[in-house]
Amino acid sequence: MGQSYIKGEEKIRPGIYNRYENITTTNDTGAITGICAVPIQADSGPLETVNAFTASQLERFNTIYGTGGTTQAVRELFKGGARTVYAYRLGSGGQKGKAVLKDTASTAADAVVVESLYPGTKPLFATVRERLTDSTKKELLITGGTDGTEILESYVFDAKSTGSNDVNELDELVKTVADAGSSYVRLSKSDGATGDTIAVASSVSLAGGENPTITNSDYSNAFNALEPYRYNVLTLDTQNEDVRALLCAYIDRVFTEGKWCMGVVGESTSVGFSTRISNSKKINDKLIAYVGGGWMDSDQKVDDYRATCRIAGLISATPTNMSVVHASIPGAVDLVEHLTNTQYEDAYINGMVAVSQAPDGSIWLDNGVTTLVNPSKDDDNGWKKVKRMMTRVELMDRMDRRLAPMVGQVNCTADGISLVVQAAQSILTTMISEGKLSDGATVTEDSSTPHTTDSLWLVIQADDPDTLEKIYLDYQFRYSPESV
Repeated sequence: MGQSYIKGEEKIRPGIYNRYENITTTNDTGAITGICAVPIQADSGPLETVNAFTASQLERFNTIYGTGGTTQAVRELFKGGARTVYAYRLGSGGQKGKAVLKDTASTAADAVVVESLYPGTKPLFATVRERLTDSTKKELLITGGTDGTEILESYVFDAKSTGSNDVNELDELVKTVADAGSSYVRLSKSDGATGDTIAVASSVSLAGGENPTITNSDYSNAFNALEPYRYNVLTLDTQNEDVRALLCAYIDRVFTEGKWCMGVVGESTSVGFSTRISNSKKINDKLIAYVGGGWMDSDQKVDDYRATCRIAGLISATPTNMSVVHASIPGAVDLVEHLTNTQYEDAYINGMVAVSQAPDGSIWLDNGVTTLVNPSKDDDNGWKKVKRMMTRVELMDRMDRRLAPMVGQVNCTADGISLVVQAAQSILTTMISEGKLSDGATVTEDSSTPHTTDSLWLVIQADDPDTLEKIYLDYQFRYSPESV
């Protein structure tokens, strides 16, 4: 007969009854934390290209993008606790720096062009010298720093011996650098070069480099380029109000399209407190946190976009069974401004993340609020808290990654629906065990919208617990014990 049955069902008539279930391994549906994205301005590195770096690859980041511009944004994200950062260099155009190495003819002619790999103003220098320990070799040094004393790369190539035609130094050098794959320069023979030797030269500057032009539209391009990548926090290297608005609009759009992330923006303490409060309040977005404070590290003031990025890294790395409220800021040792109790209350009420001092003198986040001040009819007050917002976003993300592989792979029958419900319930059960959801979370088919031939509507009921934020102490003293 080949009839189907529901798991646990007992048939009356003798015969064969069939059911199926999906036992294939699904994709990882654990939480995604500590992954950030940021557009940056740099004096080196590929333009309009997304590159990913882990915390252990910070030196690689510095090699590619240098330390100028707003590259500190990436370093601050890692200081805050980010595990991976997607970086995008803003801008278009610009110029690459160039230097020309000469040959050894009596009237020196151009021999080899040394061109920076990327447009920008990163200081680079080329030095050609003879190898003191080997007369058959020469060496090219690529150096950096303002005075050209920092050795970045070195290449040893064959030198031409006196009176012979056995080696063409131009060809040898160009090939040596090409084979090695320089992180800084590209070499080519000069047009019309006829010599076969390269003259010794010291710290020849790669001149003429120019950084690209950057406009607000470049930030929109950055957001679009970053969109295919998975991250839980997007932040900025600027506090320009127009760019801030672009990020907020972008986050809202992609959230409706199923990209589960939040944005972190901010403002310098040089901006008046009341202005910061006003700017935070008017964002009024459950998916945006606004950092309105700074601090002192041991040797410098950390403010503006740098403070925003470090807090963004901290938020991204905090698991949703924990809160960022009173979370210590890595590296912070003192405040740059001391607010009153009323000001801290104003920050909380108006959706601004403030920085304060703990009783033990450490520096921490005074609150963990989003900029949502006036929830819409579909939003409850839970969206006002960074922790609860991130928990809800995590739930949506994990559900997507758990159920997406089942689309098109199970039939829209009682058995198939049962499998989907079980898979969805497994996410709730896991998050309950992780302390991210309260007991009793359920997944059921929507009774008001029955499934059709190829569509299923599920209702997910889950409570995300808040953290304890206020403790009230009632001290009861007396002058003397009551007389017996």
